Amino acid sequence: VINHMSELMAYFFVHQLVIQFGHVKIFYAGLLGNAIRFVYVSLLSEPYWILPFEFIQGITHALVWATATSYFAQSIPEELRPAGQGILQGIHFGLGR
Repeated sequence: VINHMSELMAYFFVHQLVIQFGHVKIFYAGLLGNAIRFVYVSLLSEPYWILPFEFIQGITHALVWATATSYFAQSIPEELRPAGQGILQGIHFGLGR
């Protein structure tokens, strides 16, 4: 629940953040957030301490995914955007997972 609530909130603000900071900086912020979260999770001794960092996971996932789709939409000609989105999803959900 914490993860999804923070993800929903992040989706509302991602457009303004991309306009203000640009695609590359948002990608870097998402990767940094994930790296910090992974290190934190590796050091946990009590499982309930994961809950505060689920908030960060929701934000980083939403920011990176929305930024990736926005970047693809700007980089690909309009008639190829559906295929581009399919390739992005195939890479992320197929190879990435």
